[in-house]
Amino acid sequence: MSLSDDNNAATNAESAESANVIAQDVGIKRYSVLHLASVFVGLVCVSILALHIFFSWSLYHKNVDDAQVATVNLSRALAEHAEATFASADSVLFGIVQRLEVEGMDRDALARLYPLLASYVKELPQLQGLFIYDNTGKWLVNSMDDSPWQLNNADREYFQYHMTHADRGVHIGVPVRSRSTGDWVIPVSRRINRPDGSFGGVALATVTINYFLTVYNSFDIGKHGEILLGNQDGTLLAQRPLSQDLIGKNIRNSDIISEHVGRNNHGVAIFVGEDGVKRLHSYKRLPKFPLFVMAALSYDEILAGWRTETLMQSIGVLVLVAMLAWMGKRLIDQIKLRSQAQRKLLEAREKLVQMNLMLKKMALEDSLTGVANRRQFDTTIANEFNRAKREHQSLALLMIDVDLFKKYNDTYGHPAGDVCLQKIGQVIKMNRSGDLSARYGGEEFAILLPNTDLAGAINVGEKLCQEIRNLNIAHRKNQNGIITVSVGVHACVPDDHHSNLLDLVSAADKALYTAKARGRDQVCSSKDQLDVAPAPNQAPGSVSF
Repeated sequence: MSLSDDNNAATNAESAESANVIAQDVGIKRYSVLHLASVFVGLVCVSILALHIFFSWSLYHKNVDDAQVATVNLSRALAEHAEATFASADSVLFGIVQRLEVEGMDRDALARLYPLLASYVKELPQLQGLFIYDNTGKWLVNSMDDSPWQLNNADREYFQYHMTHADRGVHIGVPVRSRSTGDWVIPVSRRINRPDGSFGGVALATVTINYFLTVYNSFDIGKHGEILLGNQDGTLLAQRPLSQDLIGKNIRNSDIISEHVGRNNHGVAIFVGEDGVKRLHSYKRLPKFPLFVMAALSYDEILAGWRTETLMQSIGVLVLVAMLAWMGKRLIDQIKLRSQAQRKLLEAREKLVQMNLMLKKMALEDSLTGVANRRQFDTTIANEFNRAKREHQSLALLMIDVDLFKKYNDTYGHPAGDVCLQKIGQVIKMNRSGDLSARYGGEEFAILLPNTDLAGAINVGEKLCQEIRNLNIAHRKNQNGIITVSVGVHACVPDDHHSNLLDLVSAADKALYTAKARGRDQVCSSKDQLDVAPAPNQAPGSVSF
């Protein structure tokens, strides 16, 4: 039996088995199929809904986490801004106090001090003014030209503090309205001592609340967000949105102050304010000053985008589930018609099997090169070998391999490799009736020459090598710079005792190996010996194709 007969038998057996499987499917109870289909559609719909709920819940937590990170970063930025603002004001006061305590507070010293105070106020935008008071609260000198000199500030909280405390550190007082401009200001002050250490007066820097509000208004905190600046004792210094009634008031009894800010240096908390708005608060104490800042975002505004997106997604998911349910019903209806279509499917399958058998008989040509494929080669060589054995005629076989073709593909790409194989396929096509050119596999070809001895086969191989050289296909990784082939040739007269089909193929393949080992781009027969030494770094007996 030939190889094609074996393939046909296997195909027929496979077709019979498939028909048997279909016949068994017809015997399945309709109720079971419908039940499985219903369960499947239900599981798909429930799975989609469950996944939607899971992802929506995950997105909810992500929005809250992102908002928490945003408020924490905002509170840190606000704390750094407040720290820098008060540090610069305190630095100015420190220098002024040192100068007054060294040079004294006589009229000439104060006159020399005035331009310096004015220049500081001009350079530092947060400062509303700089003021020097004596131990009675009288204005001695300040940074403003038109200030009321006859005013006395002995009643101010910061003046009373320094008069009763020997502490030389900076003091940040309760916000007040400036007597010189009427603006809300935050007093930053230091005590001035006489040479004997007694109280000599106060150096004051007033920081405008509007300076903080300008910065706070630059942040996007939504419609119901809040930003606070306060003393650690709970006194409110600045606030967005601004509430004139709360400036300078003590808010230490509020939940967020009493339960969190008063106990921790920084943190995050969720509280409902007196206005009934639920907010996410982030707070941080200033490391160098007894102050804290707080940033708060409305919980409803944090989740507004999530609610809209989830609503739209939910509508989409419900529409999808409804469509799937409708399609599932249609599918179940189609299953009911399945049994009626089985007979027609079986008949169509039988016709398809017959057509496939015809197509397999036609599929004997290699689609890329146009020569015979391996299946046709196997069938033909078996037939020709048996014929040569019967008629005691010579049968020759050429095994052809493109030299270093893998490197060609790596260098020029597989599309260029396909074009190369197509050109070689056109060259090796034989014109003599009975000869067969075939693609043996990959870049390897075979030519079967009935009624041809070894000399004739070698002559054919030499011509093929030259014709392929004449193609002049560039191959810079090949030693010749162009595409070449190596050819192995063997010829024999088959008989019943000393040769078989495998010997013919093996001898031609061995000759091809010899041609490769001798340097490629040549023809070797099975009579040639492998007489070259392995190349450096090449294992004995190995050849690079």
